[in-house]
Amino acid sequence: MIKLQYKVWHKIDKEMFWGAEKYTEGKWNLAKLMNNEHVVVLYSIDKKDIHGSETYIFDVVQCGNLYYYVSDMREGSVDLIGLNVDEIIPIKDTKYTIVGSLYEFSG
Repeated sequence: MIKLQYKVWHKIDKEMFWGAEKYTEGKWNLAKLMNNEHVVVLYSIDKKDIHGSETYIFDVVQCGNLYYYVSDMREGSVDLIGLNVDEIIPIKDTKYTIVGSLYEFSG
């Protein structure tokens, strides 16, 4: 069973917050965060990198000397989209290291 996990990128403060699934009450519950124009809610894809870190959509990952970002789910699959290579590969059996989030690198 997939355990849904979320992190939130705050566009104004330029900060990442983990564990948004735990916000169930009050001003900053997950449902309100998903409709807030100042944040982007990113969900985990139930896959870990080679160090055991949970992978989220729009994470930047390194495979050897190549860099990719994790796509949003489309038609039931998640792919790696090349950043320094013109390539799209399925994430399914790929070994990689998370180096950050696309939002953190783009500001």
